[in-house]
Amino acid sequence: MPRVRGLTLGAALLILAFRPAPAAAADLEALAAELRVLREQNAALKAHVERQQIMLEELARRQAEFRVVRSEASPSVGAGPSVATPIPATPVVRTTAAPVAAVQKLGKLHLSGEGAVAYFGGQKNAFFNRDVLRLDEVKLFLEGALGGNAYLFSEIDVFNRDSNSGDLRTGELYLELEGVSRLWGRDGQMTLRLGRVDIPFGEEYAQRDAIDNPLISHSVADFWGVDEGIEAYGTLGKIQYVLAVQNGGNNAAFDFSSSKATTVRVGFDPAPGLHFSLSGIRTGRMPQTGDVRAELWFGNDWIRRRSGSVATNFRADAIGGDVRKTFRSGHIAASAGRIRYHDDDRTRRFNTSATYASVESVAKASRDLHFAARFSFADSDRGFNLPGDGLEPSPRPTELLWRLSVGTGFQLTPQLLLKGEYSINRGRWTGGARRDGENQLATEAAFKF
Repeated sequence: MPRVRGLTLGAALLILAFRPAPAAAADLEALAAELRVLREQNAALKAHVERQQIMLEELARRQAEFRVVRSEASPSVGAGPSVATPIPATPVVRTTAAPVAAVQKLGKLHLSGEGAVAYFGGQKNAFFNRDVLRLDEVKLFLEGALGGNAYLFSEIDVFNRDSNSGDLRTGELYLELEGVSRLWGRDGQMTLRLGRVDIPFGEEYAQRDAIDNPLISHSVADFWGVDEGIEAYGTLGKIQYVLAVQNGGNNAAFDFSSSKATTVRVGFDPAPGLHFSLSGIRTGRMPQTGDVRAELWFGNDWIRRRSGSVATNFRADAIGGDVRKTFRSGHIAASAGRIRYHDDDRTRRFNTSATYASVESVAKASRDLHFAARFSFADSDRGFNLPGDGLEPSPRPTELLWRLSVGTGFQLTPQLLLKGEYSINRGRWTGGARRDGENQLATEAAFKF
């Protein structure tokens, strides 16, 4: 505070200069006391400013410490297709997973969330064959820094479309150890996640949440799942990879088989805005007594023992490829692959496979308005369990199911996306009978906070 002190002393000198010459001793003592008070006030002001500076530096340090590093920033469709980027091969974090809009801080925790409210109305054979207003999705995310490069991420599913239940469920919940590869002098080669994580097969699951999905429906295949295990991801040169070893079964507290599910995905970006990836998964053997079903979702149902089979265990294998091209005005994405089901029924007549594919296009009409379309199908010569958007469960296996979805979305605010969609569903049951009457109209308000 040299400037303040100088001004104060200068003012005092001026006072002395203009005082009458015969100043009384009492006046001089009063002036000295006044100067002492001014010095004390200056000292107190200086100490106060120094304390504020220390508090600002501490706040900045804590913000840096609490910042949870996200491995994949999957942009909201609400931000417009023009800012869409290729989905990397790294696993999704719910915002990213978790939205990064308005984050509430509770001590060392970050709280965020997302969800949607929707209207569904469908034809007589559709799952929503009556007009329905409902919560379509509600998720809460808690994140915290554990010090160093360790983080905790927790996803609480309050409600989602697939469960048809309002019961609280655990989504992802894992401990992330970032930068493990620094132990051998390589940054970015490996990060580990331990706990309950998304099954990293394909790319669609990364944009499956309502706030990230340009449409309301999903593709016919719609691969996804959450399972307990360990996951490693990173980059090796120009190659991105994810490797996960998980229990495979649906029991969150215990695994009834030593045969584990293994998933691998590798990705490559040969040019700006162009992304390729190849995925493979083996669910491992699922014992019918204990696990009952696999943790992998396909065709709007869990992989499970086929109706009529007396198998004691079953498994599924799948392989698929994804490509995505991003433009200033939107993107085009496609995927294709094959899934096989095996069990130990002696007749072998329940073993089957299905081919699947999907093509999606999103175009931005203005900063806040986009249009989207997606065509997808699954085809199986011997039939596969594919409930799709029809009544669940399917009364018999399906040979072919295809879906054409067209819709639009408007970004009302950065945290609120309004969408509308109409989907056409057609196919054949095993034996050739026509499958129809499952078309669906939907509107939705997706949000994040």
